[in-house]
Amino acid sequence: MKSLMFFIFLTMGITHAQENKSAVYIVEDIIMEESLKKQGQKPQRQKQESQAMNKLKELQEQVADLKEEVTELKSQKQAMVDKVVEMQVEHNLQGQRVKGSLGRFMISEGKARAMVRTEQNTTKNKMLPALQVCATMADVNRLTKEDLIFLGMSEPSANQVLEVRNRRGQFSSSKQLNSIAGVDQELIETIRPGIMAISEQRFAE
Repeated sequence: MKSLMFFIFLTMGITHAQENKSAVYIVEDIIMEESLKKQGQKPQRQKQESQAMNKLKELQEQVADLKEEVTELKSQKQAMVDKVVEMQVEHNLQGQRVKGSLGRFMISEGKARAMVRTEQNTTKNKMLPALQVCATMADVNRLTKEDLIFLGMSEPSANQVLEVRNRRGQFSSSKQLNSIAGVDQELIETIRPGIMAISEQRFAE
């Protein structure tokens, strides 16, 4: 009986020890798994942090590019606002001084008021250094028969020019003399640099 009791006690002790040992193994396995997880998570975390930093850098570059585009668009808009589409200079030359002559042209210098109009229909005025070019030429629309003969025309040709002018009205260009029958074409080309024809209608436009 005592032997049986000892055997049972011994068996129970061994079983209990085996259970304790299994529990220890289980705990060790859990600790090992957690450790491996942490070891595996660390590179994973570093990878995620690196990806986040790269993404942040990429976004910063995109923001910088957008800022450049906005600046360029503002510059283009300003250029469009300031784009000059018309310029005029007044004929009144202030501080006029004769600079010299070039052929039949007399050149004077001074200052004149200039006006510019932008694409947005705004106007600006400013005094600018200016040159005034003057050419003095005979007025074909007021030349008399004697004047035309003086310039080298024959009397019949002079009469023909006056007849056409009276019938058609003022000449708008000295080139129209070439179309008049009987007029010496070579003579017209010779005197052309010293004659001009502008109709009154042109001044009224």
